[in-house]
Amino acid sequence: MKSMPNRNLLLFLSSVVLFFTACYQPKEGCLDINATNFDATADEECCCQYPVLQLKFKHFASGNEFSASDTILNDFGQQFRIPSFAFYFSDFEFTGTSGNKVQVSDTIRLPAPFDSIVLKKDIALVRAITSNALLGRFIQEESFTKLYFQVGVPSAADGAVLSKIPSTSELSAQPDTLYDATKAYVSVKYVFSTGIEQGSSERFIRIFQDIPFSFNIDLPLIRANNTCVTIVIDHAAVFHNVDVKNDNDETIKNKLVNNLQSAIVLIPCN
Repeated sequence: MKSMPNRNLLLFLSSVVLFFTACYQPKEGCLDINATNFDATADEECCCQYPVLQLKFKHFASGNEFSASDTILNDFGQQFRIPSFAFYFSDFEFTGTSGNKVQVSDTIRLPAPFDSIVLKKDIALVRAITSNALLGRFIQEESFTKLYFQVGVPSAADGAVLSKIPSTSELSAQPDTLYDATKAYVSVKYVFSTGIEQGSSERFIRIFQDIPFSFNIDLPLIRANNTCVTIVIDHAAVFHNVDVKNDNDETIKNKLVNNLQSAIVLIPCN
């Protein structure tokens, strides 16, 4: 009879344990420390969201924020305007302190005559209104010291069937003719005036060659955040030594390609 209190106590404790066990609900969350929504308090893996490669763009002309209505004074004393421009940026590759090279991991598929074309999801179409671009998934696991990219579209895209590319894609048909059936995608296009006086004409230049860029950078590791760089373009500097009235198209193309190397710089993201 003396064992009854112990037995009752055991029954009571067992009931308490069963009660709390039955009420416990495991917390779902992301347990990957590389994810932007990492939750150390979660019990079950779920719903991870990963950082991406983020590009910011700043457009200037002669030290001022770019505007299509601005008048630019060139080296020949000519005044002109740039009503519009378009760039394709692609093939972003970072080099880490260990020497490892890192690119986005996401891909896109373009329709082709016999099979789809697979490209890295790191292509940005940039115009005057473009200030931000979010590209593919990008996991940074160390500080970066170098960045390579190109102005242009990967040559593999040239075999795509343009009419079948979804309109939401930056590689779809554009109203300002950024694709030529005989030369493929345009890397850079500028529309510019030959003056500001009444009767001045407009010219346009399309550059089809890929233009590589390489920068030394100091980009520290901030885990579980977008990897971000700001690309600054001085459009007046692009037209350095360009005679907008008298230079022929081929001469202007060569000058623009050369000038772009110093007209594009990188700065940290704010």
